[in-house]
Parts: sequence; C-alpha cells; structure tokens
Amino acid sequence: MALSAAWSAGFGTGAFTSVEASRDVSVQVATDDQALLTLEPTDGPNGEYATLESGELVIDLSPSNPTDAGGTGVNARAETTIEGVFAVENRGMQPVEVTLDPYFFDDGGDFVCVYPGSQSDAVVGNGSTGLEPVALDVGEREQYDVFAAVALGASSLGGTVTVSADATN
Repeated sequence: MALSAAWSAGFGTGAFTSVEASRDVSVQVATDDQALLTLEPTDGPNGEYATLESGELVIDLSPSNPTDAGGTGVNARAETTIEGVFAVENRGMQPVEVTLDPYFFDDGGDFVCVYPGSQSDAVVGNGSTGLEPVALDVGEREQYDVFAAVALGASSLGGTVTVSADATN
C-alpha cells in the first residue's frame, strides 16, 4: 500500500510539457470617437480645429480648415494657445495612463505642442519642460490644448502624434 501511494505522488503532479487549445476571439475595430480609448473633438468652439477623417482624429489649423470668420492659421512672431481642442476618454475596463509621443514639434525655434490642459503650466510660455502621463479612471476624460510659438516665421509646423494608454493595475 505504501508503494502505491509513493508512485501516485511521483506521477500525479499535473505537470505538462505543452498544451494547444483553440479559443474564439472577437475584436471589433472602432473609429477614434467610439473606441475604448476615445479621441474626439471637444464640444466647445475650439473643437472645430479637430475633425474625424476616415475615423481618425486630425488637428488642423490651416487654410483647409478655416474658421467661420476666415482665420486660416496662427500668427507669425507670436505665441498662440488654443484650449480644449480635443478630448481623450477612457471607455475601457481599467484605469490607464495616457501619454503623447511626441507632443512637441520643433522647427529650429518655431514649435507646436499638443498637451493635456491640466498641464498647461509646463508648456505655455516655458517651451516644453516635460509632461507627465495623465491618469484616467474608467469614464474619465481629459481635454487637450495646442500651443504654437512662431518666432522665425515658419510657414507650417506639425507632425504625427501617437496617443498611448497603459493600464495602471
């Protein structure tokens, strides 16, 4: 009897070398304004500088997106702050930290910065001194602003920003 118990203990550990199992996976791709991490123009007047093109958020301060009064860009040799251009909302199932990369575009002295409105003191008037990730709980949203400083008279500034969200727990 004791020999049988020892044999059972030696081979009954549940260890395995490999497992292969098929499971169903369903992923729905959504536009920026419907996704788990929502990117959308704000409801305020400055939300008109952001549009959804083919489902993706685009910030446009150019002649192709003029204001109702005819404005077609930012002033040369000036600093322009536009608050509340777009918002990021966490519609996922867990808290996240949101970052933008890059959030700052430099063209030899002229620059544009896209940043969280809650961190405007780190950008406006200071150049870019670094931004912290924005913590968003489920259902929370943060508005983002645009700051452009055109000292040397560049005719256009900008690039592509990648918005990233990492779960915090």
